[in-house]
Amino acid sequence: METVIVGLDIGGTYVKIGVFDREAELIDRWQLKTVEDGKVLVEYIWNSIQSNLPSEFNCEGIGIGIPGFIDYKNKTIIEAVNMRLYNFNIEEEFKKYTDIPVFIENDANVAALGEFWKESGDIADMTLITLGTGVGSGIISDSEIFRGKKGMTGEIGHCIIDVDGYKCNCGRHGCLDTIASATGIVRAALEQPIGDSLELLDDQEKTRRNLVAEDVFFLAKNGNKHCRSVITHAVDSLGLALANYAAIMNPEKILIGGGIADAGQEFIDAIAQAFHDKALSEVSKNTIISKARLGNDAGITGAAYLVCKNNQITAKDINKAQHL
Repeated sequence: METVIVGLDIGGTYVKIGVFDREAELIDRWQLKTVEDGKVLVEYIWNSIQSNLPSEFNCEGIGIGIPGFIDYKNKTIIEAVNMRLYNFNIEEEFKKYTDIPVFIENDANVAALGEFWKESGDIADMTLITLGTGVGSGIISDSEIFRGKKGMTGEIGHCIIDVDGYKCNCGRHGCLDTIASATGIVRAALEQPIGDSLELLDDQEKTRRNLVAEDVFFLAKNGNKHCRSVITHAVDSLGLALANYAAIMNPEKILIGGGIADAGQEFIDAIAQAFHDKALSEVSKNTIISKARLGNDAGITGAAYLVCKNNQITAKDINKAQHL
């Protein structure tokens, strides 16, 4: 019977599920619509795993990544606001259906673990920056997740870049989130009339109200000076934040992921240039910035790696997986 690992990436909209072998090879993947009730959600997920996992597979463990504040030791979701989960022990809920071991981590940490597991070469200090609705990060230090006292590390989106800037959801002003996230980019683009440039978009009915970050990048590439300045400001702000971060943590590699990273290699190169222009000389020379590899599979891959780490799969297995 083949031994497999299940990785769950639980988001506010979808639960992504991946089945992996012990060498990080993805065997199968599917997704479910997220439901808000935690008890219903666990039953829903477990029923889906049972329905989709072939009988000849033996599941060694279930790894879970979920946004919010996580007590990974006690396998408890302290707070996941978007899913209305508070002090929810997900291991106890799974035990109602199965004895398979369950492991849990914050979703950004799990995505960073996924990229780390698939990273080629001997990289022990790596950071994943996620550019999406917000700006987040997961930190790998000496081949382990770096969590801090209360698991609050990685909140790079709440580094203040402009003290006179927009008010952030955290209550402060000028956080990186307000400038370089998809939300921040769109808000800045809508500060001025975009005018006839909207005609370049595929949807002729598109208005300022439903503009998305992808549109802002498209308009910038097609000559809209205001949109171009918005993207330039986001890039410069990311470069500054990463330069300050690297002066403290000195990572070997910084990966750029999330939906906005799909804007293209030119965007990634611009962030790298902004970083190298602002970083300490020795830090700049020894830090690689590149696009993350796994895209939407980073979360399920890292969740599977949680099981490997906690079940102490041999170093040989892990090293082999890193070079796939």
